[in-house]
Amino acid sequence: MQAVRKIHQITSNMVTISVPETFQNGWVEIIILPLDETNSSRMVQNQGWREQLARATQIRTKIAARRNKQALTPAVDIINQTREERNEYFDNLC
Repeated sequence: MQAVRKIHQITSNMVTISVPETFQNGWVEIIILPLDETNSSRMVQNQGWREQLARATQIRTKIAARRNKQALTPAVDIINQTREERNEYFDNLC
C-alpha cells in the first residue's frame, strides 16, 4: 500500500496536494488532522530533506576526492572508511 504524508502550515481554507501517478484515475481517502505537538518538531525537521540530500552529495564528493588521493590504499579500507562516514552522518540525523 502506497501512502503520501505531508506536513503543511495552513494559511487559508484550501490545501492543494500533488499525488503520485499511480493514484490518478482512482479513489483516495484524504484525512486532515492537526499536527500532534509531541512529534511536530521532529517531523518538521525531517522536512529538510533537500539540505540532507545536499549534505550527502557533499560527503560523496569528498569521499571521491579522498579515493583519488589514496589510490594505493586497498579497496577494502576505502569501503570501510566510507561506510563509517555514512553511518556517522545518518546517525547524526536522528
